Amino acid sequence: GKSSILIYDFKRRNYQKITDDQYDDLHPKFMPDGKSIIFTSNRQFTTSVDPKSGKSRLLVDTPDKFSLYWVSLKKPSELHRITSTLSMDIRPTALNNNEILFLSDQRGIFHLYKYDTRSQITTQVTNFKQSIKDYEIVGKDLFIIMYNNGKENIYRLKNFDFNQTNFSPKTYRQEIVDARYIQALKKKREELKRLQKLKEEKERRELLEKQRQDSILRAQADSLLKIKEDSTLNEVIDSLGTSGQDTVSTTTDPEDEDNADFLDEEDEEIDTDNYQFDTFSKGKRQQFLDRFKNIYKPEETVDESGKKV
Repeated sequence: GKSSILIYDFKRRNYQKITDDQYDDLHPKFMPDGKSIIFTSNRQFTTSVDPKSGKSRLLVDTPDKFSLYWVSLKKPSELHRITSTLSMDIRPTALNNNEILFLSDQRGIFHLYKYDTRSQITTQVTNFKQSIKDYEIVGKDLFIIMYNNGKENIYRLKNFDFNQTNFSPKTYRQEIVDARYIQALKKKREELKRLQKLKEEKERRELLEKQRQDSILRAQADSLLKIKEDSTLNEVIDSLGTSGQDTVSTTTDPEDEDNADFLDEEDEEIDTDNYQFDTFSKGKRQQFLDRFKNIYKPEETVDESGKKV
């Protein structure tokens, strides 16, 4: 599992989280001023969140490579990277507020190194044939634990000069390890880019699909709205047509009715075998003649002299 750094307050009986993410944070030590902490971590970034996108970074799995970090207790969210090598930089110890000792296997075996915070320069301090497992500073003396003939041995170096500078070439094994690590790191970064690209492509497709669905919904809503508007318009037109239509009352002249009755009677077939003459009274006879004249009114003609005939 992951390892995080916490500070426990004995007086208040509570603790403060300094780090809490997917990386391993080991070997914490207070700086002499007590205001900051140095530690070892296999993290690749000073924060697990990308400051540009605001999204969580994808974890780059490098558990075998550790670097040194510094963090202020006032701003535990702001981490500062001290070393950046292809090696294991572990077990930091502050000589003072400006110089930090640590172990590193960048030459193939673990030697003691010193980092100057002012110049940001790292120098090699020890140059033993065996790898240093751990160390401790007591006064001016340096105590180290090294393997000898397969056993752990403790050595005391009195009045050790921490300002000395040594150099040892990389072992052949370390050169091979570094080359393999660089190749593996390159593949991991390419894989990270590929995963990031796939993630972005997925987000892009999801966005396009959302836009397509929104477009379909808008088209359906517009279609329903148009149908509703057309239906409402037709209802209004029908209403206006009904209310605006003129009511025409047809009145029948009694004389026209009589004429129609007379015409109908004329159209009836006459039974000559049983024919009877009807007689008219003087008043009815005149009424009949007037009606006949109105129906069959002869056209007026004009003679050569211009008189109506």
